[in-house]
Amino acid sequence: TQNETIDSAAAAKLVFSTSAQTVTAGVCSAIATIQTQDTYSNVTNAGSATTVNLSGAPATFYSDSGCTTSVTSVTIGSGTSSHNFYFKNSISGTITLTAASAGLTSTTQDETVNPATAAKLVFTTSTQTVTAGVCSDIATVQTQDSLSNVTNVGSATTVNLSGASTTFYSDSGCTTTVTSVTIGSGTSSQNLYFTRTPAGSVTLT
Repeated sequence: TQNETIDSAAAAKLVFSTSAQTVTAGVCSAIATIQTQDTYSNVTNAGSATTVNLSGAPATFYSDSGCTTSVTSVTIGSGTSSHNFYFKNSISGTITLTAASAGLTSTTQDETVNPATAAKLVFTTSTQTVTAGVCSDIATVQTQDSLSNVTNVGSATTVNLSGASTTFYSDSGCTTTVTSVTIGSGTSSQNLYFTRTPAGSVTLT
């Protein structure tokens, strides 16, 4: 028998060597690593310094684990095969990160961005014009994180309602009065209705 050594071929493509991540909106990711490989998926060193452009709007990219120094590219040094970076995104959902370099096949990876914890309440229904004494259309109040992503509450959350000379209801017929509504655990919104007899504008809180 005789042992033979097979060297990797020249760099032909880029790959993510780290797994897809699930991160929280506005929070710095764990380390992400981009790597050069040959056509046969063998890890191979770059023959010269190789600039890798990073994209995936609206994500931003960073060179450090604290996400303080933003970058739009990283450089895989000559004689090495990888480089690390970090990313952050303010909008919840799925983002596709792309790493590309001239002469190499680019690569993509989908990352999941979850909303942060509930931090504020918003009305998701439009401002209404109603007739005095007539039940309003549906109004919906919603929980969002500090970056305005819709987010579920971790426990039942009471929302107190107020508005000068305004009466609130839980039903579309305006028969059951309430002074608050409850956003259930694991949900992000609750509906309400209102009436008011004096004409003019009113601010609901």
